[in-house]
Amino acid sequence: MTKDQFVRRLSEFNKRDRRFNTIYLTLFFGLLIAAIPLLGRVPEQRQGVAGISYLAVLVANAVIFTLRGRGQAKRAGLVCHSCKGGLLGMLGNIAVATGNCPHCGQQAFRQ
Repeated sequence: MTKDQFVRRLSEFNKRDRRFNTIYLTLFFGLLIAAIPLLGRVPEQRQGVAGISYLAVLVANAVIFTLRGRGQAKRAGLVCHSCKGGLLGMLGNIAVATGNCPHCGQQAFRQ
């Protein structure tokens, strides 16, 4: 992939990713905030279970985002031409600025 194709693909990826994150996080935190008044209705003997469940949902969210992030560069095709290392975020910016892969130092794009 050429540098121009990479920049275009990266821009499209960032737009989709931003849209997904905005919708997902709005719904997720909206549900968490909506659940707060419901926690007051939980019987006292079940308060511990409710609190642990609340924390479990927070941890599950972190796990979901971690798993979703793995391999995301490869699925989007945003990888180095030479070593196939992922070029998302700062690594992608470095590759675009220098033309070289931050992972291997070789040429990141085809001419």
